[in-house]
Amino acid sequence: MDQDGNFSYEPKYSEELKRKRIELLKEKGIVYKGLSVGDPEDKPHLDFFMKGIKLAEKDLKHKIEYSYCIMFGDSYAGDLETPKNELGFGLVVLFIKNLTKTKVEDEQYISTGNIFEVVKYLI
Repeated sequence: MDQDGNFSYEPKYSEELKRKRIELLKEKGIVYKGLSVGDPEDKPHLDFFMKGIKLAEKDLKHKIEYSYCIMFGDSYAGDLETPKNELGFGLVVLFIKNLTKTKVEDEQYISTGNIFEVVKYLI
């Protein structure tokens, strides 16, 4: 952002910053095989989600059936709407900090403040 408050997007710079943040996960002991960074396409663009799915399919060595997928996020529009409506994920979970009661929004979508509650909806 410049002094006038104008934002300019530089994909290479943005990707570098995101990769540095992700390296912090390793320091916390979180191990991952594939890494998908949202540049040049980011959420909620379909290409962002497809990039991650292709990495997972490569690691698993088979195609993924989207109806068996679960997506967690803290923004319906940014994190969940595309996997639910465009890819047909089986369940999308909106995490709302301090939400005390899990709410079934529809057959593919729940809101919760307790990730452990999700297990009830996997059967």
